[in-house]
Amino acid sequence: MSEKYTPEDMLLKPEFVVPELHELMADMPNVDPWLAQAFEKLRASNFFLSRVKAMGLLSRLYSPSHDAPPADLKKYDKALVATGFSPLSQRIKEWALRFTQEQRIKIALAAAGKANDLYDDLDYLNNLYDVEKDGDAEEAREKRILRWLHQRDDLESVGQIFKIMGLTRKESIAEDDEHDEDDEHDEQSALVSFESAVSLIDEEAPQQDAFQRPFDDDRLSAVSWQEPESWWGSRAEGVWKKQH
Repeated sequence: MSEKYTPEDMLLKPEFVVPELHELMADMPNVDPWLAQAFEKLRASNFFLSRVKAMGLLSRLYSPSHDAPPADLKKYDKALVATGFSPLSQRIKEWALRFTQEQRIKIALAAAGKANDLYDDLDYLNNLYDVEKDGDAEEAREKRILRWLHQRDDLESVGQIFKIMGLTRKESIAEDDEHDEDDEHDEQSALVSFESAVSLIDEEAPQQDAFQRPFDDDRLSAVSWQEPESWWGSRAEGVWKKQH
């Protein structure tokens, strides 16, 4: 039978222990402060999914800091030319590939649940506009909307880890034996639930009034130039002003 354990148990599993940032960044140029802060916040979470988000975020949005020493940049470029990947990407890959199938299923189901929660929040975010726009209320509203955008970006980080795992939709499931087929079906079902929930968000959220404005935010700016197809990245202030 597949191993069963609670979310609390999962935090104790060695697979869910995220290395410290300085370990992941060994022989790498400096990471930007905003990314380091976001990574550490997710890494310190007591929710196992947040640790997956932390590694996916670093995988997606790391780029050498503008103030990185030239020698570090040279070493980084040399590694990319020689191997096609950086030491950081190799460490994240090794971390992602150590999960069991049962753990992958739980990660996908938890991510699908989070995506459904974000979708349910859309009406609430729009209803915030019925509140009088005094200084304190407006500031709180903008912070809440920005937090939602970061949470949408978190889902992209989970999806990044799935890609690294090689977890993708399949046309059919190999029938090696009944047990493996059941586990494979559960894994595929969890992945479909996650991807469907994310697709539903992306169909409706971009048109919502809550997001028809720019945000001065380092994370959204990084998304806008590293993943320009992402609609939430287009809400970064610099991109928004060019488009409107």
